Amino acid sequence: MLVVLLLSGFGGSFLYYAMLRGIQVGTLTKSLILWSRCVAACALIFAACASVIVQYFFDDVSYFLILAFWPVFILALQPAYHLIGSGVPSEKLEEKQE
Repeated sequence: MLVVLLLSGFGGSFLYYAMLRGIQVGTLTKSLILWSRCVAACALIFAACASVIVQYFFDDVSYFLILAFWPVFILALQPAYHLIGSGVPSEKLEEKQE
């Protein structure tokens, strides 16, 4: 179960950052379908991973916990999607990080 948890978590983060990089480079265009694949799907993967962790510690947990975690992860992933989609070049992003 731990292997599935790690693989799905790393897979979700790789998918998210690969799509963000595609938007930044220009191979992908910002759209509602891309948002659902980039932000919503990755947030659902992260919510499922978080609910598995909670189920490990607490026995009687409903699967509706995934739906409760999902908006939290959407709120966490949404700002980067909008920042990259707004056309901020990578040089300005690196300057802001320093």
